[in-house]
Amino acid sequence: MDFDVNYFVNNLGIPRETAIGALTLLFIMLLGLYAYVCFAWMSIFKKMKVAKPWLAFVPFVNVAIWYQISGLNWKWIFLMLLPFFLEPIKGIYIGTIPWILLLAKSHIVVFQKLKYSKWLVLSVAVWFIPYLKYLGYLSYLVIIAIVAWKK
Repeated sequence: MDFDVNYFVNNLGIPRETAIGALTLLFIMLLGLYAYVCFAWMSIFKKMKVAKPWLAFVPFVNVAIWYQISGLNWKWIFLMLLPFFLEPIKGIYIGTIPWILLLAKSHIVVFQKLKYSKWLVLSVAVWFIPYLKYLGYLSYLVIIAIVAWKK
């Protein structure tokens, strides 16, 4: 679904100003979540002695660096493009499964290098399960903060 103001106005009967305000608030919240994860990854990059930890804020490059510090080849980043070519089956985006599993594997390696349990990666592993993915997102935000900022 596209985030078009006319959809909310025409189909749901929401006043135009309210729809614009709600979409603006949603955009700001998503931008804040992105910044939160980037600051956490930047802190982890510093702990892992990455030369330029500020690259955590650059989309796709941050995941490539994450793969590198976990010992994977950065070229696996192209697996992120797979969901754009595969259609969802019964609500599950099949193209995201290999990417999420690879991301989970890389998280296990990074967590273990930083002396944390590999079981923390379960928050990433449930991202493609329809009813558990939001719980996985929230738990990932907590876990990544613990890994990034706990002494």
